[in-house]
Amino acid sequence: QQYFEIGQTDGLLTVHPIDRDAEQNELYSFSIVAYKCHNKLLNTSSEGAIILEDKNDNLPEIAMHPVELEFWENTIMELEFDQFTINDRDLGEHARYEVRLAETVNGIQQPTTSFTIIPESGYQLVSFTINIINAAMLDYELLERQTFLLHVTAQEPIEPTHQNTQTITIRLRNWNDEVPKFGQEYYQTSVLETVGAGMLLATVAITDRDIDDSIKLTVLGRLSESLAVVPLPVDSDPSSSGDPRYQFELKTKRADIFDYDIAQEVIVQLQGEDTLRTAKNEPIHQIFSQLTITVLDVNNKPPQITLPRGTMHILENSVAESEVIIGEEEVAKIIGTDPDTEAELVFSIDWSSSYGTKSGVRAKPE
Repeated sequence: QQYFEIGQTDGLLTVHPIDRDAEQNELYSFSIVAYKCHNKLLNTSSEGAIILEDKNDNLPEIAMHPVELEFWENTIMELEFDQFTINDRDLGEHARYEVRLAETVNGIQQPTTSFTIIPESGYQLVSFTINIINAAMLDYELLERQTFLLHVTAQEPIEPTHQNTQTITIRLRNWNDEVPKFGQEYYQTSVLETVGAGMLLATVAITDRDIDDSIKLTVLGRLSESLAVVPLPVDSDPSSSGDPRYQFELKTKRADIFDYDIAQEVIVQLQGEDTLRTAKNEPIHQIFSQLTITVLDVNNKPPQITLPRGTMHILENSVAESEVIIGEEEVAKIIGTDPDTEAELVFSIDWSSSYGTKSGVRAKPE
């Protein structure tokens, strides 16, 4: 009776407007009864039905909450929505739609390669999820990516003008996801073994893309107490896209820390460590390199003389270049040594302080 009316005398059937989409019904049955005016018991009836054909008069509607999201950069995850559904109240092909994603970064709209939507099509009412499949571009260190827009568009393939778009504001959160790098795989230098305190051995550079991060450089091993690490002002790495560069000078704290005669080459282990810690509770990154120091020899050590044991003797009036004997027949040898590699030893007799004895008494010089 809500939608159907019939003329009592002419039998004209009138159907009032029906919103099939609101009713969610396409088949309506009814009964027609004809009876005698003076006696309703004398009647006859007939059954009828109307099937409504769908009219494509609805767009796919996107219901989403929230429409602003904040999450960690460079992280594979599913975006968290309290509600995300799409509904097209039409019927049949009119209720089918396809879903796609796009993003606006730095004012430019483009297809997204970082996100995917599941499923990619729907019929009437469907729930959807958005997942991150390529987190590399979701980089907080790219300033234009710190805040950007993600667009969800639902469109009917049968009627492309029937479409709706919901925009999501994305804000990335920074965390320590970048591993620092030494400027060189290893460092080399050379110094004199007599180098003093405050001598610059090398300048070490480390880059780290993370914003709000910093770097500590530590000398490991036995030279850790003998070398000073002096940080320099942070600047930008000219060989990259302007990543922060942390430079350190390695200097000697004191003199006499190298000895060519002990080690001609000294290996210094270097440890770089970043410091950024966030609520994500990520681990600190540690990287390692080495400084190879070639020690140059300096003639800085006096020679030593080793005399033979026992009493040396020679016959009087011996001819020139006669051998001095020790004991019975052993030739006496005086040995001179010098640890310096470039040393050239010259032997001589200091006649001014030399003298002879006879019968234990110092002899008079002739």
